[in-house]
Formats: sequence, C-alpha cells, structure tokens
Amino acid sequence: MGGYLPRLMPWLAKFLSHATAPPEARRIAAALKGVIGDSLNDHLALAEGTGAERWIVPSDYLFLYRDRADFAHDAFGWQVRRELGYQWDELERDALTRYDPIFSDKVGFAARLGDHGRISDPGAYVKALAAHALANGARMIQATVTDFAQANGRITGVRASGQTIPPATVSCWPPARGQRRSAPSLASMCHWKPSGGAIMSSFGNPRRCRALRSWWRRANS
Repeated sequence: MGGYLPRLMPWLAKFLSHATAPPEARRIAAALKGVIGDSLNDHLALAEGTGAERWIVPSDYLFLYRDRADFAHDAFGWQVRRELGYQWDELERDALTRYDPIFSDKVGFAARLGDHGRISDPGAYVKALAAHALANGARMIQATVTDFAQANGRITGVRASGQTIPPATVSCWPPARGQRRSAPSLASMCHWKPSGGAIMSSFGNPRRCRALRSWWRRANS
C-alpha cells in the first residue's frame, strides 16, 4: 500500500474535497439518488418472472448510534436526505429493542428507513437473471472494458477487448475473486435506442431497463 499511496493521493485529495464541501455533497447525493434511489423497485422489476425474485428480500435500513446526541452530529447528512425526499423513523433504545433485540446495549438510538432490501444470495441472483436472459435470446458478451466511445460529446458505446459495443448493457461486473481487477467485464442483455426511442428489454419487459435508461439520460445530459 505504501508504494501505491503517492499515486493515490491526487485522486484521494479530490475525493476528500468533494466530501467536505456542502454544495458538492448535495450535488453528488442528488446524482446518486437517480442511480440508487429506487433500487428495490428496480431490482423487483428486473427480476419479475425470471425466477430470481426469490433472492430479493425487502427490508428496512438502519443507521445505528450510541445515542441521540451522536445522531445529531450527523445532522448535515440527514438534512441532505430530507431535502431529497427521504423519510425515516427515529427509534430510542426501548423502541429499538422492541424492533429487534439483537442490538448491543451500546446502541441507544437508530434512524430507520423503509423501502430498502437485500439480495440474500447475490451469486445465485445473478446466475438466475443470466440464465433467464440467455434462454430468451439474449447474447452475453464477456470482455474487458477499457473506455467509453464518444461522438460530439455524447457516449455512443463501450470499448471492450478491441471492439466498440453499442449501448446495450445490463451491468458492468468486477472480475472473479483472484483475477486482476483492472477493469469490469460486460454482460449485454438490454437494448435501447440512443436517439431516445422506446426501450425494449431482452426479457420482454421494458420496465426492467428503467435504471439503464436513467443512466443513459444522465450520461448524455
């Protein structure tokens, strides 16, 4: 790590500057909301009818604190969430214990947000989605992604393993454990028209590409 730290410092300094400037933090939070703000419903829509639904578990998301005073120290972050329309319940120790007695007595306060979820088995979830897509005529491309292709200031495709792949993707995935983490690989399952035309999914359900449509619009705005 010591040898890599000098190379990391320029990126780290810029990262920390964004983290400490309120206008930048608000801008980044607003952008991220468009990506992950409705991720539970995005996953439910993606998995509908594929057999992967069983791995999606709707749940609450809790932020745990020693006490309310500790929570108050996080006021800026919670103010940003409120500005973005998020709502939460505040649980004192007794209410938290009734909610779930598993927490240590050192945890005296929690902020609980609903409409979250988890994937109980990420590997099985991804395999189920891939199997359903391939069974319905999708084409899987496995390649090393090196860059985005651009024309007139707009993203027109993805450069991967010496070829340019037009905008048709479900996700960029990291390498398997033990492989060099130089770039993600690409699995192609959804197609849409960069001109802004109707989105069509290889699964036969256009709603499943909603997150991709949002990303494409942001990337080209």
